[in-house]
Amino acid sequence: MRRLHLLFLAIALTVCSCADPYEPKPSPYTPGGSDNTPTAVIKGFTLDNSLFYRYSPECQVAVHVSIEDGMSYDVVIPETAGWISTSTLHNDKSGYVNFDISANTTGKDRSALVEFKYGPDSSKKITISQSAAAKQDFFAEWGLEGSVVQTVSNDRPYNWYIDQGDTGTYSSVNCGPSSATMCAKWFNPEYLAGAEAAREEYSPTGGWWYAKDIDAFLTAHKISYRKVQFATAETLKNEIANGNIAILNPDMYYFTYNSNNTQRVNKYYQSSGTGSGHYLVVKGFVQTDSKLYFEVYDPWSLGKTYLDMTRKGMDRYYAGEETLKACQVWYSTLVVIQKPS
Repeated sequence: MRRLHLLFLAIALTVCSCADPYEPKPSPYTPGGSDNTPTAVIKGFTLDNSLFYRYSPECQVAVHVSIEDGMSYDVVIPETAGWISTSTLHNDKSGYVNFDISANTTGKDRSALVEFKYGPDSSKKITISQSAAAKQDFFAEWGLEGSVVQTVSNDRPYNWYIDQGDTGTYSSVNCGPSSATMCAKWFNPEYLAGAEAAREEYSPTGGWWYAKDIDAFLTAHKISYRKVQFATAETLKNEIANGNIAILNPDMYYFTYNSNNTQRVNKYYQSSGTGSGHYLVVKGFVQTDSKLYFEVYDPWSLGKTYLDMTRKGMDRYYAGEETLKACQVWYSTLVVIQKPS
């Protein structure tokens, strides 16, 4: 076994919801999927329980480690997982550790358990998996229609998704804080606070977040953003193509519901009626020869996952025209988070 010294901190998850000028209402959504296993906590050591799933091309997984002075821990990569290496390593200080993953040319999916050993008797393992296929090879299986013409995903190698179900007392209305915090993590990898911290900053006694709360949070944390009128689907597509992401606040009633738990197209929860604004983040798009889809981080997962343990709200694909209509009905302004310079 190859032993690598390293330290890790689970990124706290938090979220919030809804926008002005309309009075928001509770989101009557019913999620589907299977329950995820709770994260194990060892005294003095917390480890993100995420499954780091990647596709065939060469890529990277970044894990943030946070330790107290005088502490350290070991990381063990199995000898059989020669396709995983590390280019950044920390022994006794906090920071990101980057695991490099070589391109998968084996024709088979592969997986490895990486062990984090903390203290003499405590350890936890995370799974790093890599498909033999590229991401777009799954689009038809996930329900996207047509042949791919262009795909853009402004993702990060580290985990920046937040499930608002994990955000504490006000989780049911934390789509706003969660979306804003996701954008902070995307923009600045050193931003480690969770959505509950955002909730404490604005409307700490509960209630929905509005556009003014989103603006105040982004400004306070020096996140570069601007407001853009969501006039056409191309407006948002062009922002994504330029390397940006965006916070949207649509009325979720206007998205088609998809009950197929193996697909990732359309809404995976039901809305009982109109009038339910919900914040989410758009980070990519897929243009096929017949349709435009936006790649979304929707915070309303509530611990539900796909079979590969990916949260239901991660890399969800919402039709372009439905996204436009749902925003124009509820809140037709894009909050564009500009790519860091």
